[in-house]
Amino acid sequence: MLSQLVFNMKEAHIVEFNKHFYFKTAIGRKLLFRSFIYYSGLMLFIFLIRSFSLHQKPLLTVIMVSIALVFAAIGTILTTLIQIKRASKAIQATSTEDLQVVLDVDNNGYTAKSTNFTRTYHWKNVPHIDETKNLILIYTAPLKATMIPKSAFQNKTELEDFIQACRNYWQLAR
Repeated sequence: MLSQLVFNMKEAHIVEFNKHFYFKTAIGRKLLFRSFIYYSGLMLFIFLIRSFSLHQKPLLTVIMVSIALVFAAIGTILTTLIQIKRASKAIQATSTEDLQVVLDVDNNGYTAKSTNFTRTYHWKNVPHIDETKNLILIYTAPLKATMIPKSAFQNKTELEDFIQACRNYWQLAR
């Protein structure tokens, strides 16, 4: 068993996870694409109805469709930023101070405990393990991950050993 790891979860960690999820993972990009399609359809519908109702020229219709796609992109970006901000506010609402998490890891899985929750996960149920600049992400579902700040480790060797052990346990369980 790996030693017990204790760390504080900060709002910045949640923000970093969300940015990584939406912009770096396939599932996040798929959600962004769906959001873009939704906004595109909505804006195209509005502009095309307006275009046909005014009997405008085809060139003007093309310009309006282009404008609709720009608005769709802006809507997608704003929606994503709002979701990231909501996640940050959710962590602030749970406590005014940082959330302390205790992580116990062994060859069967890991348990994450805090004052708000206790969750146990088995390695065979982990879809993948990822890293960001400041976090280790052990995904527990396509849209959820256990976030472990790299700052929780005393040195780089300890961090690398932890990541390698987790990956080895995960590979053995698959």
